[in-house]
Amino acid sequence: MKTTALTGKQPFVTINGLRWDRENLSIDGKEYFTHEEAIKAAASVGKRMPTQDEWEALLAPGSTWDAEKNGRWFGADHELKNDSKESIFLPAAGYRSHSNGSLNSRDCYGYYRSACKYSVPLAYNMYFSSSGAIVGNTYRRHGFSVRCVAEKATKTKRKKIDRFDISVRTSIIAFSAIAAIATLEAIFYRAYEHLYYALICLVMIAANTYQYLKNN
Repeated sequence: MKTTALTGKQPFVTINGLRWDRENLSIDGKEYFTHEEAIKAAASVGKRMPTQDEWEALLAPGSTWDAEKNGRWFGADHELKNDSKESIFLPAAGYRSHSNGSLNSRDCYGYYRSACKYSVPLAYNMYFSSSGAIVGNTYRRHGFSVRCVAEKATKTKRKKIDRFDISVRTSIIAFSAIAAIATLEAIFYRAYEHLYYALICLVMIAANTYQYLKNN
């Protein structure tokens, strides 16, 4: 099946918080994988296969068959049938039989691997035709197409210490020092009026601490 060039476009589309590749996985010309082969092949390129739930989430908004390209469009704007930022095209690439290696149902059905196993010897898959698309299960040994996904990259934001935080923390330190000095003078010099200043400082410390915690 001919692979189209992705000129000027990212090689993935972000749908439901996942980065879906725009093209099926191909390793050294190999395009059909058993379940075990698919897991290793996806990992070799730093990606993985969609889970059962992720396939169902992709199918939830519906999909549109493309008779010219022989496949289905998936995503929020699948009805537009174009390479947008919110849809992907999956070709009806058929499947390769585990018994004799023959390629079957090409241009009529699409069979795509899921990371989830069902029961021996089955695994979950997503498959479709011109009539619709569903998530089901079938033999792990068949050679199916693989459409890789990866988690959306998140930027780690460094917390900025703004001027407000610096001012509040400086005030807390200053009032703490004044309160300590006033308390010591009241004790050693019997200057009990200084306790009044210490009390005021304690109130200011409490107020500034509250503002600091509220801001953070």
